Amino acid sequence: NTNLDADVIVGKTGGELAVIEGKDVEIIARNGEVDIYTYTYAKGSALGAAVNAISNPKTTLRADVRIDGADITGHDNLHIYASVKPAYRDANISVHAIIQLNAVGEALAEAGGATNALSNTILGSGVTLRGAVVAVTRYGFDQGRIRRDARKGGFIVKEAVASHSFDSGGTVSVSGDTVLYLGDAAGGIYIDISEHKGQLTVREVGVKNPDKFYEQNGNVITFSDISNNLPGMADFTHDGHDAIGSILVYNQAVLPRVILTNSSHFDVQLNGIYVSNSGFIQPNVFGIRHTIKDVAYDKPEVRTEFSGTGGVKVSGFVSNTDGHVEFVWTGEEGGALTGVDGVANISSGTTVSPVWAHDLLVKGAASVGTADQAFNAYVFSGSNGVVNIEAYGDVFVNIV
Repeated sequence: NTNLDADVIVGKTGGELAVIEGKDVEIIARNGEVDIYTYTYAKGSALGAAVNAISNPKTTLRADVRIDGADITGHDNLHIYASVKPAYRDANISVHAIIQLNAVGEALAEAGGATNALSNTILGSGVTLRGAVVAVTRYGFDQGRIRRDARKGGFIVKEAVASHSFDSGGTVSVSGDTVLYLGDAAGGIYIDISEHKGQLTVREVGVKNPDKFYEQNGNVITFSDISNNLPGMADFTHDGHDAIGSILVYNQAVLPRVILTNSSHFDVQLNGIYVSNSGFIQPNVFGIRHTIKDVAYDKPEVRTEFSGTGGVKVSGFVSNTDGHVEFVWTGEEGGALTGVDGVANISSGTTVSPVWAHDLLVKGAASVGTADQAFNAYVFSGSNGVVNIEAYGDVFVNIV
């Protein structure tokens, strides 16, 4: 008998929250390689011989994924599955029985046995998922990967039998309190600028157009509008079946955060950052009962954090009326924070301050604004808006 078990357990009910985050996240329990070969041979040459060749292996394959009390973000892709579908071979399980009878007699060649394959993917209580493309599923064993071969040869053979009991099943089950934040930037937008030996590297997750979202001109990196209202997609189907249970889905009405980090000496020009979305298409969810609601965050976050001496110029609309807008330098010198006098507000057709925030924080800057052009911001103070500005040099600001 052969028993192959693959188990993955993430978190536990009532325990400390398990947190997993990455660009692409896979949580997998899988029987990856299966090669089981059974061969039985019997030969009889004497008169009246009775010989049997019986191959009767019993194989049990099991894969289980169980997640409880976990917050899991796969920014671009999140794939959770249990699988008893091994890597392809002509036959993952081969059963052979061969008899050779060279005189009058009786013989039995039997290629039998049984295979039982079971895979289960369980999202228990207290699970939160975030991502652009989310798949929660299971994969069963293909009966076509079993080869049965009963051969006979010689003078008289009583019987040759090739039969193999087979069963493959399982389930995808989702607890009713499971929450899914689904959108192309459901986990937020992150941009990181670095350099090595003068070579610029810009990495991202959650950017709407990752193939072309910035330009470099000399020492300045200029970003296009940083926003993302694209929908996400989630699939819970398995072997043509829907998952058991239901799920609450939050759409991409608001982004939780936009974080830009810069460890280089390059300056950055921002042409716009938006955390609120409008006119978007609702996400697609397949294979499970679900409810879609507009997402809301108490205080979305927009933050630039520089450890080098690069500066920031705000040339477009940075809009986060309900949350934080932060410009932070953590190095010894800091960089300059500047901005244009005003930007066009498309909805009102007027010129407004380039930065809108509920809380505005500037820390570690070399300077803020200039004598010719103050740094302008509008702070929404209806519920205790906050302004905190610290700089090593001159500060010229106009806060409304």
